[in-house]
Parts: sequence; C-alpha cells; structure tokens
Amino acid sequence: MALTIQLQPSAQQSAFNLKRWAELLADPELARLPHRIETDRHGHILMRPPPAPKHGNFQSEIAHILRSLLSSGRVITECPLSTSDGVKALDVAWLKPGRAEELRSMVCLVRAPEICVEVPGRLG
Repeated sequence: MALTIQLQPSAQQSAFNLKRWAELLADPELARLPHRIETDRHGHILMRPPPAPKHGNFQSEIAHILRSLLSSGRVITECPLSTSDGVKALDVAWLKPGRAEELRSMVCLVRAPEICVEVPGRLG
C-alpha cells in the first residue's frame, strides 16, 4: 500500500513556522529549559538534551574554518531555519555577503544559508 504525505505550499508552511516559533520564543517556561528545541511540520515541539561538549567543539572548529576560508560572509551556529518539516536548528551555517540583515530582522531564517553543516550527535 502506498503512502502519500501532502505538504502545505512553502509560503504557507513558512508563515505557520514563523508564527509558531515566535510563540515558543515568548514562552518563559521553555526559555528555562536546557534542551534543544525544534518543531515538526505541525508545530509540535521536539526536544533533545543539549549536545555533549565534543559536539560544541566540532561546531566551533567548523565555524573557525568557514570564517577563515570565507571571510566575506557571515558564520553562525545554532540558528533556527524554517523548513517544510518545521523549524530545525542548524549546527553551523555560512551566509553570503548581504544576508546578515536577515539575522537581525527575523525570529528564524526562511531561506536556507548557502552552507549548512550538521554535526552528528554521536561522534565516536
């Protein structure tokens, strides 16, 4: 039996994600939690424990390498991105020059950075 998942149009999902993410950011109870928070496409909260220090070490090393090689852009870590499957946290990202304004004007990015890096949860 075939299974079909009907996704909302991209603009509709982005608008929903931005509204839901703003609600979550405004929740003082969630702000107190040490967990990493993302959402699914329905706005349900997905929580994971914070990553181990090794994970953060890899993030900072990758950020340093990107900053060294691509100094004209903007390197960011732990940045929320609106996707067709909800709001996801990017471990490390690089935005081309001219996109820095998006970081100041939005609660989360709605257009993916030019480079996105996911550091695996299990690093050995």
